[in-house]
Amino acid sequence: ERCLPRVMDTTACEAFSLYALTIEEVKPFGDPMEFFRKYFSAFSEASIKAGCHDIVISENTRDCIQYDIKWCVWYELAKKMNIPEACIPNCYADDLYYPDYFKKFDIKYSRKGTLARGHNSCDCRFERYGYEKDSL
Repeated sequence: ERCLPRVMDTTACEAFSLYALTIEEVKPFGDPMEFFRKYFSAFSEASIKAGCHDIVISENTRDCIQYDIKWCVWYELAKKMNIPEACIPNCYADDLYYPDYFKKFDIKYSRKGTLARGHNSCDCRFERYGYEKDSL
């Protein structure tokens, strides 16, 4: 895992930017938070249907969406090959790219843990800057 940051730091952002939507592409849909909230809801449904993930949407409001991946095909494949840590670079790439990417849309990305790092889920949280759950 020691060389992981060097490899991913130099490749992940470029790879992600090849498919990530630009501000100009999202702008016609109005509120970026609403756009991505709908996107992640659809992503969760499609991913479950395809058998890639077991996802629970634990929060879905105007200002926040959090989905918890409880089962991941990529992690399961790595475990079957007896190298569960092989999934960590994929998780690390998300954490490397998403914070700055979503900040452009005034959305904060956070995650406390991943399956590959021993947590009970990959808890991906996207919330509008300024939104605080406890203030509701």
